Amino acid sequence: MYVKRREKGKPIRKKKNRKKQNNMYKDDHARCNSVPSPASCQAYLTFTCIDHHLNAVVDSYILWPPARIPAFMTNLRQFYIATYKDIFFINPPAWFHLYVRMEAVYHLPISAWAVYGLLTDAPLVPLHLLIYAVQTGVTTATCIAEALSWQGLSGSEKNALMGLYLPYLAVSIFMGIDMFMRLSSIIHASMRDREAKKLN
Repeated sequence: MYVKRREKGKPIRKKKNRKKQNNMYKDDHARCNSVPSPASCQAYLTFTCIDHHLNAVVDSYILWPPARIPAFMTNLRQFYIATYKDIFFINPPAWFHLYVRMEAVYHLPISAWAVYGLLTDAPLVPLHLLIYAVQTGVTTATCIAEALSWQGLSGSEKNALMGLYLPYLAVSIFMGIDMFMRLSSIIHASMRDREAKKLN
């Protein structure tokens, strides 16, 4: 608050100091970074890089024309099946084909873009990673539920599969919550900025 000097014949007027308040809003908005912290950024970079290569080399195998499948992809797939006995890659259900196509349409390209986005602090990182996390979480949770119902695998074999699927689920849940909170902060900061402008 500040007091305006009395002029002849005019009463003293008090006005609110909006400048300080506006600066506070700007500072809040500046703190609402669209990119993750260095630690989580490194974790997301590692996760998206691994996920991108696995989707491109392993999951997308069934989308390739048989005559054009590279030999190394076939060898890797055979090794994976022999090691983990993952029925999704032996006799996949119809919905698994749908998930693979969803990955090819959005998941595969966005995981490549996410590496660029995280390295360059792209403002759309929280939005895309939220969608990415939701898709990863839903598809992984479905696969886990299905795998746990398989009758042909022993307990140790299922545990080995869970060692692959559960980390995916955990990272996707953490990423989804993190990106949701960041988007919420950005939206709330923008709303405060609008309110501050209305008060000017």
